[in-house]
Amino acid sequence: MKFSELFLTILRRRLLLITLLAALAFFVSLMLWRFYSTRPKIVKKGEETAVPLTVVVPDGSYSTQKAFAVKRVSRDSLSPTIANIFVGDLYEVSPSDGVDEFAMKPIRIVYRLPKDLYLGADYANVRLAYIPDPKQPIYRVFGGTNMGFDDRGAYIEAHAFHTSIVGLIADVPEKQKLGLQLLIERERTIEPVLLLIPDVDRGFLGFVNSSQATNFWIELFPDRTIMYYEYPLAGTRSVSYMNSFRSFAQRNMPSYLLFEAEKLAMELVRLKNFEFDIVAHGVGAIIARLAVELHPEVKNVRSLILVSPPNRGTNVVNPLYYGALLYRKDSQVVANNFGLDRFVVDAMKSHLLHYLEALGPVYSEILTGSDLLKKLDKTVRKDVRYLVAVGNSPPASIDVAGTQLEIFYPELVKGKGDGVVSHESATIEGADKIVLNGSFFDCYLDPAFHAKLKDFLAQTRVEIPSYREETYPERAPQAQQTERIVKPATETKSPTQVETKGEGTVQSRVSLPVRFERSQLLTKLETLNLKGARSIHFALGKLFYVLEDGLYSDGKRVQPGTIRYVHVLNDGISFVANDRLYRFSGSKVTDLGRIDLAGVEDVLATDGGIFALLRSNESLVLARWENGWKQVQILSGVYGKFIDGSPLLLMTNREIYDFSAGNLRKLLDSSKIKIEGRSVDFKSCLMASDLLFVGLRGYSLLVYNLRTGTYTWGAEGWIDPEVFLSLKNTVLIAGTSTIFAFDLQRLSLRSSYQSFSERMNAITTDGEKLYVLTESRVEVYKLK
Repeated sequence: MKFSELFLTILRRRLLLITLLAALAFFVSLMLWRFYSTRPKIVKKGEETAVPLTVVVPDGSYSTQKAFAVKRVSRDSLSPTIANIFVGDLYEVSPSDGVDEFAMKPIRIVYRLPKDLYLGADYANVRLAYIPDPKQPIYRVFGGTNMGFDDRGAYIEAHAFHTSIVGLIADVPEKQKLGLQLLIERERTIEPVLLLIPDVDRGFLGFVNSSQATNFWIELFPDRTIMYYEYPLAGTRSVSYMNSFRSFAQRNMPSYLLFEAEKLAMELVRLKNFEFDIVAHGVGAIIARLAVELHPEVKNVRSLILVSPPNRGTNVVNPLYYGALLYRKDSQVVANNFGLDRFVVDAMKSHLLHYLEALGPVYSEILTGSDLLKKLDKTVRKDVRYLVAVGNSPPASIDVAGTQLEIFYPELVKGKGDGVVSHESATIEGADKIVLNGSFFDCYLDPAFHAKLKDFLAQTRVEIPSYREETYPERAPQAQQTERIVKPATETKSPTQVETKGEGTVQSRVSLPVRFERSQLLTKLETLNLKGARSIHFALGKLFYVLEDGLYSDGKRVQPGTIRYVHVLNDGISFVANDRLYRFSGSKVTDLGRIDLAGVEDVLATDGGIFALLRSNESLVLARWENGWKQVQILSGVYGKFIDGSPLLLMTNREIYDFSAGNLRKLLDSSKIKIEGRSVDFKSCLMASDLLFVGLRGYSLLVYNLRTGTYTWGAEGWIDPEVFLSLKNTVLIAGTSTIFAFDLQRLSLRSSYQSFSERMNAITTDGEKLYVLTESRVEVYKLK
């Protein structure tokens, strides 16, 4: 039968025709589905796809534009030992151009989490890991990952220098431990608390063979209370941790180590009744130095013992060196070119990659010449004894002495480095020093170090005064304590009394008591159930609050996204959501454009224009948008912010300006304030009539008279001046757990304060009532 005859026959049978066409359509659809479901997804810079894994390639990561293909991997193709470790789907991430290069600066791998793996903002129960070779039962964990939450849900993000098969590992769910943790408590000890600050090597905390029953620090110092400082260096950072860090980074250098140093300094000041000897390892030593040397108000650290401190940086975390010299290079060829054994090259590859990946984004903070390391003092504090210890040999018998590699990696030369830190980098002028047998990862086990440490700490012992219960508490400091510990106050006189003239010839003086007692300043009115709120703001006659997925008011979402830089204006509210600036006037949200700036401290949109406060080396820059960002003025200071209120203020840690008219009028410069033996570092401020209230980082209050140029300083150690609020004829000084009240009519700080059992995360007022945000709710008060 001819084809034409067959076709005419089929046409006469319509039912058969419809059936054949449906079968053909189903076959084509099936083939297309199989093709698109198995073909790699090309993920370009910043692009979001249906695949839960996204690769973001920052500018400068590679010499040319680069994209990555993401393809789901069948578990059957992997070793069963490895496949059972991972949860959820695994994905092969490979460069679309087929060229596997080591990134010059890290790319970001973002994996969207299944709902059952996200347990809340305080949990860090997920890790991101990769499989170098699917044929081998080996996996590696990306260090320094962070969890986040946006309008699409929860995710985990890693900073990586290369790609492979990537997947999730779920850990035992528990809230992330942070800050001071107790290792062992000794009652009635006269010895200072021994505080350990580790690096990525958890063995430094002293547990032998992963046993919690045996600890060499406890054996070395049987009479001491021993604590350690817990922070997520190689581990995952929780959503809560990242929220706190981003808030810090808006006002300071975006440095994880500086962030931890600031928190440690606050803890040491809080526990001023306790004396500490600090033993710190690697980057932990940098945290310890920053905490002590940038904060002269920390006066209870007797000794700093720094084990392998990268004071001048280290080259072992330089991705340019590793990528150019070792990554994907044949080990034998490298060995031949540099005159080494192949074993040494293999060991170098493993060691350098392990430490670089363990640090995650922190790697750039300890690179030789980093901005953070420039903050370290060149000389030691005279009131603190220093001991520097460093190993004499890299791990795994690595030694590049006498080769060209010695130029790139002095840390890998036996007798000159310990595999991570060179002796030159570790040395501090004026500090005692000891060279130990072993590498970065085990030199602290050297018996010579233990003997030196005991002798060094014995020499720092001071004459012990007679026992007084209030001076020598019987219990160790608690890591989660919310109430500040202060020594019994002694009467101090203000350097200068503020004189404020009232009506006629009457003169009044500002009064700051020297002793305070706990009392009830506020009356509770109601409780609002706003669990999960990150911040609260009162504007347009109602309460606004920030949740993980946006800005809300009256239970309705005003704008989705990750909210930052919230400011209350006379006629609305200004904020940034997902890197775009918005203004809300009560009726509509106005999109003012994308904020694409580096080193942003704060952003503000007013009737007078759009302004940004930017970091620039050791100063700050005020910029204004005029068809592009233009510099308005260079300001003195290392951090700063816009202060809402009437008038609107701009504050750095060194200067305070009136910014209400859209231009700058300097109100106060820290150089005008002379307080003997105290650093003057502005932390918060508020202007009320002719008085400028300033909170100092050293936990004290400054009241400056703008008309006379005189000031009163006091209440040191009592207040925690996070924010000032104006409520009727009172200025409230709020911290993390206390509120003090200054009476504007009597020009006096009340001698009573209110303490809160829960941490206050934020506080705002409508001029009549006070709204206090704790971990689980918002409590509404009125002033008694």
